[in-house]
Amino acid sequence: MLRLHSTARSERPIAMPLARPIAARCGLTLIEMLVAMSITLLMMASVVTIFDQFGRGVNDSRATLEMTSRLRDVRNRLQSDLAGLTCPAVPWQRPESGVGYLEIFEGSNTDYDPTILNKPSEVGTPLDPSESILPPNARGTFDPEDGPFGLGDADDILMMTVRSPDRPFVGRMRVPVLPSGFQTVSIQSHVAEVIWYAVENPVDGSLGEPGMRTLYRRILLVMPGAEYRPPGSPTSVPLLQAATGYDEFNFYSHYDVSARRDATGRWIPNTLADLTKRENRFAHGTFPQDPREFPFWLRADALRSHRPIYNRRANGASALRPFGEPFAQGHPEWALRAGEDVIMTDILGFDIRVYDPQAPMYEVPLDGSTTTVAPGDPGWPPEGGNLNNPAGLGAYVDLGYAFRREHSPVYGLFPAFSGLTGTVVTPFSARPGPLHRGVQGTPGTYTLGAWFYDTWSFHYEHDGISQDGPDGIDEGTDGFNSDLVNSAVDDMSEFETSPPYPVPLQGVEIKIRAYERFSRQIREVTVRQDFATQ
Repeated sequence: MLRLHSTARSERPIAMPLARPIAARCGLTLIEMLVAMSITLLMMASVVTIFDQFGRGVNDSRATLEMTSRLRDVRNRLQSDLAGLTCPAVPWQRPESGVGYLEIFEGSNTDYDPTILNKPSEVGTPLDPSESILPPNARGTFDPEDGPFGLGDADDILMMTVRSPDRPFVGRMRVPVLPSGFQTVSIQSHVAEVIWYAVENPVDGSLGEPGMRTLYRRILLVMPGAEYRPPGSPTSVPLLQAATGYDEFNFYSHYDVSARRDATGRWIPNTLADLTKRENRFAHGTFPQDPREFPFWLRADALRSHRPIYNRRANGASALRPFGEPFAQGHPEWALRAGEDVIMTDILGFDIRVYDPQAPMYEVPLDGSTTTVAPGDPGWPPEGGNLNNPAGLGAYVDLGYAFRREHSPVYGLFPAFSGLTGTVVTPFSARPGPLHRGVQGTPGTYTLGAWFYDTWSFHYEHDGISQDGPDGIDEGTDGFNSDLVNSAVDDMSEFETSPPYPVPLQGVEIKIRAYERFSRQIREVTVRQDFATQ
């Protein structure tokens, strides 16, 4: 018998190795940190760059807006002065009419050649384009042969008598105080002699950025017969009694009054009738190198120049422009007036042009098409073109423009538009006519600027003085046919003098170009005044 034995097996679980629990990570590896930091820095750099560009854009826009606002204020003030002109823009004004005057001085510079600061022969060390903030021409130079650069014509001068019907002109003057001493008081008048001009900073930087210009507006109140009562005095005295014996330097330092000085040294307030006569106006005559003789030149260099010239004192100050650094050095009372005549700084151009109804304009090729250019524009007159067929007539021009170098290699080609049929001279194309009858090109006639428009005074024809030499006195008003040229008595051929341009002025255009040095933006405004309807 078989026995079956069963073997019992114990079912033991097989022990499997337990999985180790995953620990929680509480940081970044060094590599991860470096990557994150790099990304953050890149993002911050982008943000900073964006904010920097945005800030610069805001600052540039703000600076440009401020410059534009200043230009607008200057334009409005100049427009107001021109609108208030007391004198018709017509020559041969009579002093007894009491209308004052208008005088426009055209300097020797042009938009093509606007400064002497790029000429070693004039200033020694000229402007360096690599160091100057002035905008250069296309080739990065200040050479006029390489084309025009940012500077423009700025040596013109506008002088006129102005009436302000609403707000009076305000000035100051020095009056004595009893028992001794002086004080400065404010004065007002609705009529003034107003002078607009620009001064260029010299190359040595003593007056600011070399080459930049400062625009001035000098106001001299017309107050004839005015008196003042010194404090503590029961009586009034003439307005300028305290200025007796003052030279120009002291007078214009303390008095904003239009006045003339007589032979005894007394200063006499001008009337509008007095100002019709050139000899009584601001900055005309009365200095050693230009005696007080007809035609009483405008002392333009003394008014606007920075160069050592006549009629300056030991400290280098001009009697006609005594305020502001460096002229105030050693004179504390001037420091109180520094900048009072300044109307705007950092300007590039102050260009005065007159309307010539016969100035020819021509069509010239430009980039595959044609454009019309007027005197003073690049490409005028066209080289090799037919000058007999202008595209139109009438433009604002510089006085004597046919003799000026205005972006054209044909400087000196005309005086009478050579190439035109016959002899054609437009009202303002030539040099001014002789100021003395029969005296052409006399020494000194054109030495102080050569070109100016003046409403002139008829009193030279009956002042008891012979302006044209020993031929006689006041031949044009003596009641005789003095020149025997024709049967007419006292016609204009007998007049001793002549306005530089004996034609009415129909209009004037003034361009003011300004520069914003931080944004390097250039802005220009144009003021035009029509005189044809006056």
